[in-house]
Amino acid sequence: MLSFYRCFAPLALVVLAACSGAPLVTHSPGPDLDVSTANTPGPTCAANQSDPGAILNCAALDAGSISPVLLRSAQISAARDVARTTFGADAVLAENLVTAEGKPRFESPTGDIPVIYSQPVEATPFPDNYPPAGLYQFAALRPSEAGFDVVPPSKLPADWQAQLTEMAYLRLLDATNFSEDRLLGFFDPGSRRDHESGIYMVEPYDPDRIPVLMIHGLRSSPKVWIPLTRQIMRDPVLNSRFQIWHAFYPTGLPVYYSTARIRGALWNLRSEADPAGIHIASQRMAVVGHSMGGVITRHLITEDNGALWNATFRVPPEDLPVDAVRRANYELIFDARQEPQIEFAAMVNSPHRGSNVAVGLVGRMGSRLIALPGEFTSLFASDSLPIEYVQPVMQPYINGTGPDSVRVLSPTHPLMRISAELPVPQDIDTVSIIGVKGGPACLQTPGCFPTDGVVPYWSARLEGAGKEVIIDSHHRGFDHSTTMAEVIAGLNRMIGRQ
Repeated sequence: MLSFYRCFAPLALVVLAACSGAPLVTHSPGPDLDVSTANTPGPTCAANQSDPGAILNCAALDAGSISPVLLRSAQISAARDVARTTFGADAVLAENLVTAEGKPRFESPTGDIPVIYSQPVEATPFPDNYPPAGLYQFAALRPSEAGFDVVPPSKLPADWQAQLTEMAYLRLLDATNFSEDRLLGFFDPGSRRDHESGIYMVEPYDPDRIPVLMIHGLRSSPKVWIPLTRQIMRDPVLNSRFQIWHAFYPTGLPVYYSTARIRGALWNLRSEADPAGIHIASQRMAVVGHSMGGVITRHLITEDNGALWNATFRVPPEDLPVDAVRRANYELIFDARQEPQIEFAAMVNSPHRGSNVAVGLVGRMGSRLIALPGEFTSLFASDSLPIEYVQPVMQPYINGTGPDSVRVLSPTHPLMRISAELPVPQDIDTVSIIGVKGGPACLQTPGCFPTDGVVPYWSARLEGAGKEVIIDSHHRGFDHSTTMAEVIAGLNRMIGRQ
């Protein structure tokens, strides 16, 4: 199985000691699981005090005979063994981490010892919606007379939960490697099996927290969202109210098809996790998209009232001479529908009106190298879709195999021109973040062409957006400090609207 997250070992190893090792295969303990160590007292407190078990036995007999430092060291040593037995061989303790001021990061009156561990996706409730490397999560071991009790995440302090959520995410990054996925998903989107593109949760599903869906762009991957993901996770307030979901898709496919796949993945996840639709996770959502991911975001918040279908086909859906499955696919692809759960949307460096890079030499060469998958090209094969039912202006893009992502991002593409003019819903909090090399001053400087190097300002502008922010940035605006600050501000507005 191809891994989902790119290796980020250097950063993870700085934050967590001893975080290497094979992917973990274990079970998830229940909140009431009680784990005990052998604690039979020794004959006297003259036992070997280099042995953690002997120290704990002596402490049980006479607490005053063991120094607190030595006792804590013994507890941690014993907890390490218990953690590996309970959670898996490479479970990691995070008890010895310190803050920038040199103070212990995790302190509690009950002496809780945090543990980070993983589950194989096959053992989770939603195996198609967690990264193949596993579901990384945390708990704590609390010393007790019997040995140790397992403390579930919900019973830990909010600041612990925030820090440990981030650390578990770093463990996930350290455990995976998809160095070729970014290019593979662009040049050979057919190499992706269906279950490898979709919506992936990087922490356990929580019915009471709002999803933040992050959508990467062309020739990219969820790796671009590491800084923003960590910033949200490490904030105790945001971490308590939001959970991170990442969209992953092969970017060589056209934006309308990718939107349909992501929309369908959202519907499937909601129906599986919450058939009754009563969870907060099903009722509210924030979306952040970069580059082509921002265009997808735009289509997730837009209602086109049949404009894309009418620009593509000469007849309504019911009159198209195709089978029901194919008709349903066409309706999903050529129909922009507003997802009512979305309350906040941020679009970063997004070519809403296309990019001339798509029609230049580099774009034309890239388009020729893209190998579209059979499941996509078969939708537009001439023996499946009679070309006479397609609008003349769309026939060059559909006849035979259908278009790739580069061709669709051309400023002259009919659907790109139509979707750019669709009104932005005013009941959604939207922010358009536009990268311009030279910043806002470029707009006032004669001879300065405002662009991020890939997307020009005229294409990234989104008429009707609630807020437009221009940043001094090239196309990597996803990790710009202002971008992250705007997203954080939008999430805080969502909290304030409850």
